[in-house]
Amino acid sequence: MTIKRQTRSLIVLPKDEHGSHFQTLMAIMIAAVTLIGALVAWRIALTTEAATDADFAGMQAVLAAEETQISNDVDLFRHYRAYTQYSVYSDLQSELVDASASEIAEGSAATSQIFFPRRYLNRDGSYAIERQLGELWAQASQDRDLNAMPHFMEADLLRDKASQLTGIFILLTMSLFFYTSAEGIYHERRRLRYTLGSIGTVLLLVTVLAALLIELQS
Repeated sequence: MTIKRQTRSLIVLPKDEHGSHFQTLMAIMIAAVTLIGALVAWRIALTTEAATDADFAGMQAVLAAEETQISNDVDLFRHYRAYTQYSVYSDLQSELVDASASEIAEGSAATSQIFFPRRYLNRDGSYAIERQLGELWAQASQDRDLNAMPHFMEADLLRDKASQLTGIFILLTMSLFFYTSAEGIYHERRRLRYTLGSIGTVLLLVTVLAALLIELQS
């Protein structure tokens, strides 16, 4: 009887050791998946925050562009009104016969020139409205960010990246599910344990490679 019991114990012991090793391996893989999942969640949070910052910068650029446009329109209106007075007095000067009246018109035209930039006068006597607006805009863009489109494009790219990382996080949770299931199955069902563990490993490798590609492309 003693010999039979010792023989049975020798037979059972390797199975228990094998099962213990497998559970230890699964515990290590579960810890690895948990760590990688925490890292991916951290990257999702940072990417989402960066997308929000980019949206905010875009909105600031939109407001700055609107303010600049209004300011430029006000300046143009003031200068164009002075130009209109100059143009009227210049035409009146050429039409007046009386010398004193012509001198008054000439003086008024000269005074009007003070209130608008003469460099915007075209050769035909017209006023270069578009050129003035373009130069005012270019000058303002050197001091303020007036282009919102790059910020919004960056925000869209960051949101896409966050969505991709979220998909990776979901795959990691599936990998964690397979590892946990494999760890909890009795060692007698070895094939099922290995199958679940293998699926979890494949998912883990795929998600890690995908995460690295996303980070390298961004």
